[in-house]
Amino acid sequence: MTNVLQTPSLMPSILSMVKRVKRECGLPEPTTLVATTDKTAIVVLDALNDAMTDVYMRNRWEWKQSLYGLPLQVAVTQYALPADFERMCIDPKSAGYPISGLSQEEWQQQIPAVSITSGQPQYFTIHGYVFEIWPSPNAEFITNYPILPFTYYRLPPRRLDGSDDAANINVPPEFEDALISFAKWKTKMFLEYPDADADHARYEQALNVQLNADRSMRRAPRMRHGSIVRSKIWS
Repeated sequence: MTNVLQTPSLMPSILSMVKRVKRECGLPEPTTLVATTDKTAIVVLDALNDAMTDVYMRNRWEWKQSLYGLPLQVAVTQYALPADFERMCIDPKSAGYPISGLSQEEWQQQIPAVSITSGQPQYFTIHGYVFEIWPSPNAEFITNYPILPFTYYRLPPRRLDGSDDAANINVPPEFEDALISFAKWKTKMFLEYPDADADHARYEQALNVQLNADRSMRRAPRMRHGSIVRSKIWS
């Protein structure tokens, strides 16, 4: 059976979202954002960017995780991390088994500075945007396991500057209504509309709906029955 990977759905274009915000605020819609002098459209664009950042920083959302395969090289211990790397989520697996992460202090104490042997990587550390493993992989290991997989949390996506009307905010489309409400709140505050706070309340409500949906997909880790039996015996 062939597995088909679906292309993830995207937010509407940034121009479409700015148009919707202005329309729902009773304002004329822009025809483009490129080099616009429409101050309100610029406020809306900034507000949508702010909303994207706020959503991104609110929670360890499932969609913030990204699987990465690090191509290994013989006798090489240091590798560059992805440009959007924020922090490790699931540790790398060497030959199917997790390898231990060490702090820089632990690395200096435990990993020999000279005469590093090659073989199957057992430890890793991260400093700056450098991912370092020990020992370095040898040719035999790479033949069997050429890729070192791990999962990391991504940094917030770049802000859109309005230079491309067709650009998409890099947040799942389920958050569209939340982002629109946030942008309407900011826009109405800029224009001193009296009902601005109502849109902020709608933003928080829409965000909580997505937060609860994300939580419902997670399960707390459960101890195996055998482990419970053994713990009772030893206690």
